[in-house]
Amino acid sequence: VKDSYKKTESLSMVDLLQNDMDNQLQAQHLHQACGQSLNCCTYSKGYINQAVFACLTCNNQNDSGDNESKIDNATLSGFCLGCSMHCHLEHDIIELWQKRAFKCDCGNAKFKGCAQSDCVLTNEPKTDTNE
Repeated sequence: VKDSYKKTESLSMVDLLQNDMDNQLQAQHLHQACGQSLNCCTYSKGYINQAVFACLTCNNQNDSGDNESKIDNATLSGFCLGCSMHCHLEHDIIELWQKRAFKCDCGNAKFKGCAQSDCVLTNEPKTDTNE
């Protein structure tokens, strides 16, 4: 979870504590909703209903501060919650919400040449890609 303030802003201690509490609550809700799926890639489970994320860092779409206007949905690759927490943790990611019949793309051909080209949660070769 990234901080929601800019480096040039000044914040009070109350603001920092509130931001930290919001981040902790968000992490607790994620853990309750996902259980053990935080530590595994869902690729081996096949096409399932799951929360899907996209990485702006790996798609070289975070050069300007205005990510929303630059997003090219045709080039975005999706991945599961586990990969968002392990493979792309320090990257600029967006949540695409729940998707039906989705298979994790992290580490497949869509990620070749990206900042994180391999999935760190599985050694299984990923040959399938979502269209």
